[in-house]
Amino acid sequence: MVQLKRIQKFLLPAVLVMATTILIFVPYAHSVDASIEEKALSFIKEVVQLDLSKYEVKIKDYFEEYLEHTVKKDITCSLKSAEGNLTVICQFANSSLYYCVMYVNEGKAFYIQPLSTIFDRAIGILERYKKWTRDESLNEMISTLKSVDGSENVTMTVGDWQFKFLITSQYVKFSWMYIPNKILYPNCLIISFAGNNFYFVDERSLYKIGNTELRLSRDEAIAVALKHLENYSFEIFMGDQPSIIVQNFTIVKEKITTELLSWPREDGAQYPYWKVDLPLDKLYPGNIYAICVNVWADTGSFSLCAIRIRRKLGHPNK
Repeated sequence: MVQLKRIQKFLLPAVLVMATTILIFVPYAHSVDASIEEKALSFIKEVVQLDLSKYEVKIKDYFEEYLEHTVKKDITCSLKSAEGNLTVICQFANSSLYYCVMYVNEGKAFYIQPLSTIFDRAIGILERYKKWTRDESLNEMISTLKSVDGSENVTMTVGDWQFKFLITSQYVKFSWMYIPNKILYPNCLIISFAGNNFYFVDERSLYKIGNTELRLSRDEAIAVALKHLENYSFEIFMGDQPSIIVQNFTIVKEKITTELLSWPREDGAQYPYWKVDLPLDKLYPGNIYAICVNVWADTGSFSLCAIRIRRKLGHPNK
């Protein structure tokens, strides 16, 4: 196993945090929160439009998870009828639904209204969800959906949201990703159909946004990354063999790639950063082929440095 002494200072705190999280935040069973059960069944009936009168409905599982800023509550419902059975899982954060998935285990699902086209179903779900949540900001997403004819895959940006329509042989997916200033944040809304199964995610409010300002250009981020690597070295341990210190490596500058992403800081909010991947000219000991440097895009300060290990034969940059 390759051990990376150089980045132990990054890994050790992460291990400690993970250990602490395991001790504190493991979900555990509770008696069912009646308000959560009511909201889940309301969403299933009023937004998904399952005809609950056709089913024997039981709560199959329920648990709560207490995080630093969020209380998550998950409820699993079993819906059985003479012609089939379904499982519906709803997840809530601070009492707001952000996830629902419906599996048709056998038979078929009974809906209040007959099913129409995939696009009409998605539009109907969004319109009913807007009414259910009283969220007027969904109007823009509904308008975007109505503007697409569905004849081919589509990617388009409307305001701060990137809309994607993707159809494959296995599923159909409608997604909106939050990308202010072209920075990808985890906040999203997704509707997907896979056969008889249904998948819904609304994480637009799940993640707190700390900043969307972009004060560092791509070239400036690359300059910060290259500066950080001027005297950089890493030590490789390989079994019983003597360790190897790798330094004076060569970066293939014309193949440097970047991405604008986001990550939480100490306050739990999301902030933008440049992910700078710097390919090396060859495989170095330990199958190291590249170095990744993260630079905060709103401050220009260095965030993290990690090496990339090739798991298969051959050089990925060739």
